[in-house]
Amino acid sequence: MKVKTAKFVKTSQRKIEVPEHLIKEVTMILERIKTEDAFVESEWGESVNLRNYVRYFCGESVSNLYYETKPADTGGRAILLAVDLSGSMKTKIRETIIASQILIYAAEYLNDKVAAFGFQEKPGIGAFVRIIPIKLWNEKFDPRSFDVETFGNTPLKEAVIEAGEWLSYIPSRRKVAFIFTDAEPTSSTPEQVYRTVCSLRCTGIDVVGVGVGSSINPFMLNQCFGDGYIWVPEIRELPYALFRAYTSLINYRIDFII
Repeated sequence: MKVKTAKFVKTSQRKIEVPEHLIKEVTMILERIKTEDAFVESEWGESVNLRNYVRYFCGESVSNLYYETKPADTGGRAILLAVDLSGSMKTKIRETIIASQILIYAAEYLNDKVAAFGFQEKPGIGAFVRIIPIKLWNEKFDPRSFDVETFGNTPLKEAVIEAGEWLSYIPSRRKVAFIFTDAEPTSSTPEQVYRTVCSLRCTGIDVVGVGVGSSINPFMLNQCFGDGYIWVPEIRELPYALFRAYTSLINYRIDFII
């Protein structure tokens, strides 16, 4: 099967912007993450970890009996977004684009490297997989880059392979690929997708499946990604769920007011 790339895909879709109130809320959280010191468990530190001390005196083998203060954990990661642009995503693409824009904004704010591409498969005779670059590693994000169209099928295995290629040459202390999908793979079986995912994980790349919408089967997500997936059946919650997933990379828990 041939794989083609295209930089621009013309559509009549109007520009999709992140709601202003959401940008403000995300920015406040990011500023706290960027400026606050983290209070983490440690073998030595300035404060006693009472919970672990109790476990220690009860006979458990626990080493982190203290808390220490560490600088904010920002910068140095490489975040890759692979966005499903198959035809079934038509009713879900707006929230998916908003969620992707928020994650890109957050990664840039915290000095992480971030890139994104879309993927789709042209069906029928002469079928081929199309990869649409949305944001390259060295580009400043432009919302107009998400002027994309949805059609065709879901080449999930090829998207995972492409994500690995994008991440393979970028130097970073941690590499994470978020793979969006709302349907079963069409160019391969879930088992083949899982083997491809495992091959990437063996190289040190974290692969996170993002199940979009209620029509996707979470069992299929488990078949493709093992335990490394998030499922968001309520599409309007996708921007919040994806941002939580990103902040969990730096062990920072957040609560949104939806």
